[in-house]
Amino acid sequence: MAVFRFFKKVWGSIVFQERDPVPTNEKPDLRTTINEAKLEWQHARMYLDSVTDPDLVDHAIYSMEAAEKKYTYLIKQAKKSGLKVE
Repeated sequence: MAVFRFFKKVWGSIVFQERDPVPTNEKPDLRTTINEAKLEWQHARMYLDSVTDPDLVDHAIYSMEAAEKKYTYLIKQAKKSGLKVE
């Protein structure tokens, strides 16, 4: 129960929006995927800023680094495909 209260405290101020389900025959476009990856990275940074337990700090660091790598990979893919990235 303490873990639930902790995550409610950490994530309670973050508002998650439901996305419309993607039809199975369509993949989201690269811009959408990049924007989602950027949000994932930002949320991981906010999580890192909010944790104090050493074990959770390690987890937060790994999560943030993974999200950052995913975002930079998608940016590289967009540039390769000729998509303008800001």
